[in-house]
Amino acid sequence: MPQFKYVARTADGKKKTKGVMIASSKIDLANKIESQGDFLIWCEEKNSEENSRAFMDNLSRIFQKKVPKKHVADFLKQLKVYIRAGIAIPAALEETQKTTGNKKFQEIIQSVKATIENGETLAEALATFPGVFDTMLVESIRMGEESGSLPEVIQGQSDRLAREAKLVSKMKSQSVYPVLLCTIVFTLLIVMNTIIVPNLMNSYESFLPKGDVPPKTALIMGINQWLMDYGWLLPSFMVVFFFSFVFAELHPATKKLKDAFKLKIPIIKTFILYSNLSRVCDGIKVGYSSGMPITKILQFLEKHVNNMVVQERVRGIYTEIINGTTFSLAVKQNHLDHVFSSLASAGEGTGNLTYTMDIGMDHYNEKLDSLIGVATTVGSFMVVIFLGLIVMFTVMSIIIPMYELPSALI
Repeated sequence: MPQFKYVARTADGKKKTKGVMIASSKIDLANKIESQGDFLIWCEEKNSEENSRAFMDNLSRIFQKKVPKKHVADFLKQLKVYIRAGIAIPAALEETQKTTGNKKFQEIIQSVKATIENGETLAEALATFPGVFDTMLVESIRMGEESGSLPEVIQGQSDRLAREAKLVSKMKSQSVYPVLLCTIVFTLLIVMNTIIVPNLMNSYESFLPKGDVPPKTALIMGINQWLMDYGWLLPSFMVVFFFSFVFAELHPATKKLKDAFKLKIPIIKTFILYSNLSRVCDGIKVGYSSGMPITKILQFLEKHVNNMVVQERVRGIYTEIINGTTFSLAVKQNHLDHVFSSLASAGEGTGNLTYTMDIGMDHYNEKLDSLIGVATTVGSFMVVIFLGLIVMFTVMSIIIPMYELPSALI
C-alpha cells in the first residue's frame, strides 16, 4: 500500500499539520485525516510510482471485459426494484444475472455476488471492475449504503448511465455517413493509385517530355512512386502512432498536456466542459441528497471527471472550501463556467443546492445534445468538401495530360 506525504489543516482552520500516512488512495487518505478531525489540503505519493501505477491501471482497463453502458443502466434499474422490494443484495444480483443477455456481464455480476457473500459491501464489490462500474457509480453507491438511500442512488446512477449511453449512440449513428464516405473514397483512391495511375503514368512518360508534364500530374506521379517504393512503411507508422496515442492517453504526465491542448480547440473544449460539468452537477445532487458533505463529494468527483485540467479546477474548489471559502465563491474563483457558478450561488443562497444542480445537469445535457448535432453536421460537410477536393485533384491530374498527348504524337 502506498505512502502519502500530506498537508492538512485543523478544523478551526488556524493550524497546518504535515506528515506521512499509508493509504490505499487519495480519497482513503482524506477520509483517514478527516476521521482525526483535520481536513486534507495537499497530498502526494511519497515515491514517484504514482504515475506508473496509474498508467498500468488505465492500461488494464483497456483489456478488461467491456460492457455497454446501456446494459449497466438496465442492470441498475432492475437491482433497484429488487432492493426496494426487500430482497437481499446477493439474491437481487442473482435475479438480475438471469435477465442479462450479455454473457460477459453475467460473469461480472456473478463475481460481484461472490465478493459480497465474502463480506464486502456492494460498492467495494463493484470497484473490482473499474472498466465497467465507473468511480462516480461506485462512490455514489457507497454514499447510498452509508446514508440508507441505496435504491434512490441506484436509480439516479441508472438514469445517468442511460443518458450517457444515449449520447454515445447518437454520436455513433451520426458518424456512420462520414465514415462510410471516407471508406469508399479512400478505397477508390487506392484502386486508382495502384492500378489506373501507374498505367497512365507510363504512357505519359513515354509520349510527353519530362518538362511538359503538368505540376499536378508530376506530384501524383511522385506520390505514386513513393507508395510503390516505401508504402510498406505506412503500417509501421500507423502502429507507432497508435501506441504513442495510447501512451499519451493513459500516462498521467502526457495526458495532462494532451488534455490542456484539447481545451484550446473551440468545439472540443465546449464538449469536454459540458460533459464534465454534467457529471459534476449529477455528483453534487446525488451526494447532497445522500447527506454527504461537499468536501467528500468533490474528492470523488475529482477522480470522475475525464480531463486533468478540469480535475485541477475541481481540486481547487475543494482546497478553497477547506480554507474557509464558501462553495459558490470557490466555484467562481476556479473559473469552471458562468452558468455553473450562478447555479452554485443560487443553490447555496436558497439552501436547495440539490435542485439547482439538477437544473444544471439538464442544462448541460441539452447543450451536449445540441452540440453533437451541430458538430456532426459541420464535420460531415467538411469531410465531404475535403474528400471532394482530393478526388478532384487526383482526377484532374490524370485528365489534363490527355489533352497534350495528341500534340506530342504529331
